[in-house]
Amino acid sequence: TETSTNLHQKLYYHLLGTPQSQDVLCAEFPDEPKWMSGAEVSDDGRYVLLSIREGCDPVNRLWYCDLNDVPQGITGLLPWVKLIDNFDAEYEYVTNEETVFTFKTNLDAPQYRLINIDFAQPSISQWKELIPQHDKDVI
Repeated sequence: TETSTNLHQKLYYHLLGTPQSQDVLCAEFPDEPKWMSGAEVSDDGRYVLLSIREGCDPVNRLWYCDLNDVPQGITGLLPWVKLIDNFDAEYEYVTNEETVFTFKTNLDAPQYRLINIDFAQPSISQWKELIPQHDKDVI
């Protein structure tokens, strides 16, 4: 049984072929030692999506960075946009077309559903349901 905990996790950018000592700190959460994060780049290569968890529950925060906002490249902490800044539901990136992103979520859908969020109009009232949850089957 594992009883140790990894606290104060950080996210670094590593350029292949360079030493680890040159890695650049992109995200950290000094006031939230239990937060764990994972990052992925959108299909078009324009956005970095940051999923933040606090434990094993199927909930996460979702932040993103438009890499067009860092024209000099990644040189330090990224300017994160806090799209989902609570632990109310889970959001998993599926794909995107420009600023319209498709996510799998359990928000109001224990069996999960697919939604579109337009980063240009991110208000929850603007979200569009693509595939509703099924009565029995989990997406």
